[in-house]
Amino acid sequence: MRLARRGAACLLFAAIVGAASTLPASAQVMVPLYRGVQASPAGNVVWNNTSFGISGNPPTLSLFDTFAAVQNNFPCVVQIVASVPAPVAPGSIGTLAVPMPPAQVNPWPVVFDNVPAGHWSIAKAAMFLPPLPSNNQAGNQAALVFQAMTAAIPPAAVVMNGTQQNCQP
Repeated sequence: MRLARRGAACLLFAAIVGAASTLPASAQVMVPLYRGVQASPAGNVVWNNTSFGISGNPPTLSLFDTFAAVQNNFPCVVQIVASVPAPVAPGSIGTLAVPMPPAQVNPWPVVFDNVPAGHWSIAKAAMFLPPLPSNNQAGNQAALVFQAMTAAIPPAAVVMNGTQQNCQP
């Protein structure tokens, strides 16, 4: 089942990327983004700042636009999809609809900085209203948002296997 989801996601991504070159500049494309996360031995995602750490200057949450960038480095992977204006290039800013309100007003902006290759980020300042929480508190809240996305109907995020083969929300 999970392999079927991954295969379907890859086919969808390939179709979107292939079609993106024929889209007008104002068109939106859906870009799959991946976050490597920690998991328990039973395969349950660790829904806290251990998996959704906020760091850097300015503080951000990192994501990648290829599954391969995180697959071999983390037990599990959470996939979300951002809406991004075409054509997608470094500097592009997409949006991520979030389902719960500890976060700043929906949607969250997702910035494609491509450093390192395929890197996207969500700034802590874009996720929360002032006063901003600590990075640890922000990571815990971001984890709750992503967890809610996996529980939404239909799911807005999908948990996939990384180095561990029994990943689940």
